[in-house]
Amino acid sequence: MFLIFFFVSMTFYGIIKSEVSLISEKGSEKMENQKNSILLEMIKMFAVSLVGWIGWLFIFSSFTPMEHEEVVEPFTGASFVFGVITGLLLYLGMKYNKINHQYQQIKTLKSNILIAEERGDALLSKANRVVDKYMANEKELKLDAVKLAQGAGGIKFTNRIGNSNQFKMTLKDYPELRTQDSIQELLNQIKSCEDTIAVNKVTYNEGVEKYNTSIHSFPMSMFGKITKFKDASYYREDPFADLVSDEALGI
Repeated sequence: MFLIFFFVSMTFYGIIKSEVSLISEKGSEKMENQKNSILLEMIKMFAVSLVGWIGWLFIFSSFTPMEHEEVVEPFTGASFVFGVITGLLLYLGMKYNKINHQYQQIKTLKSNILIAEERGDALLSKANRVVDKYMANEKELKLDAVKLAQGAGGIKFTNRIGNSNQFKMTLKDYPELRTQDSIQELLNQIKSCEDTIAVNKVTYNEGVEKYNTSIHSFPMSMFGKITKFKDASYYREDPFADLVSDEALGI
């Protein structure tokens, strides 16, 4: 029994030492957090293994004849060995399910972002068409070289509306549009959609950070090839989204 316990203890010690060596070159605060995390996971593994040991002792004792004073095992320390193996398998199974749940969550969040972005694009398209139609039907129009351009398809708004703030600023120049309930509802829908996207982006990136940390933390970092978990990408804004369009520049 002592030899088995010693072997398991040395194995755990080797695992901890290898994990700590991987983070030894990082910042002291982050390294301390990593060490605490590894220690916490080791305690959890020990607790689950202890429960497994007790469970196997109970199983063997139920099959032990009444005339025996001690629990009969297939071999010395069998309950301990089986308990450790069972505990580790249960622990790894729970960790795997937790990480898989995190992965499914970020997939759902990414899908929600894409859906909200599609809805936002559709709403902005409506806003641009509303302004185009209003300006095309306007009888008295002061031509402004910055805001207006004469094209083959009629008079169109040069600076295309790209968000709720731009739409709101545009409506300030057109009181008749601003006072319409349907236009205000359109503005509110665009703003609500933008808020939803912003919240989902933050939640998504937080989820990605937790997921990536989990797959690179002990003990799952040791089974990367088996679990086949891969790093998830953070959501990044389009670096060209705010560029002035060619249409606005007249080129």
